[in-house]
Amino acid sequence: MSNLKFKVMAKWYGTQEIEMIWHGEWADPELKVDERVANYWEVEQYCVDCCKDEGINYNDDFIYAEWVRTHEEEIIDWIYEITVAN
Repeated sequence: MSNLKFKVMAKWYGTQEIEMIWHGEWADPELKVDERVANYWEVEQYCVDCCKDEGINYNDDFIYAEWVRTHEEEIIDWIYEITVAN
């Protein structure tokens, strides 16, 4: 994680463990699990791709948010795979 000022927002899509970090409009947001920090857009694309594979309507915010909450552990595992602990 960079030394930029940031603000931890609410849990991402109502998940239990995934926090969204907002750096302002000029930088990509990040998602944080424990000490692992991943680019928001990489994780979002991973989730959209999974939804496509499962035939889930990811354009419906309610359905997509429910999918994210139900697959939180899988998403966390993926974040661990693509990041290094700080």
